[in-house]
Amino acid sequence: MSTVGMGPKLVIDFEMYKPGQDAVSKDKGELNVGKRLISSVVKSHMKLIDVVVYDALACNSVWINHCKNLGIATIVRAKNNNNKSLRSARKKTNKSKVVDTWEDEKGFEKVEVYESTFTMGQC
Repeated sequence: MSTVGMGPKLVIDFEMYKPGQDAVSKDKGELNVGKRLISSVVKSHMKLIDVVVYDALACNSVWINHCKNLGIATIVRAKNNNNKSLRSARKKTNKSKVVDTWEDEKGFEKVEVYESTFTMGQC
C-alpha cells in the first residue's frame, strides 16, 4: 500500500499471501490479503487513510463493505471489465444524458461524464 497523487510515493505497508490461510482462487486470495492489509494499516495509522483505490477485482460488496466498516471511502477503478455490477451500472447510466465531456488538448482522449445513482446488492 502506498500514497497516491503528485510527488514522491511513500510505501505505508505490505502484506504477503499466506497459502494456508488465503483462498486457492487468485481473486479471492488477493481480496483476503487486501482486506488484511487495509485492516492493519487502519489499525496502525488510523488518521492517515481516508480513501482506498483498487482495481475492478474489488467491485464487490465484500470489499466495499469491509472498507465501509473501517470508515474508508472506496474507489474502484474499472476499465473494460465486464462483471455483473459494472454491466448493471453501465446499463442504467448509459440511458441518461451526458452531463459533460472532457477532452485532452490533443483530442486523443475523450471522457463522457454521466450522473447516475444506483445501488449495489448487499452494500
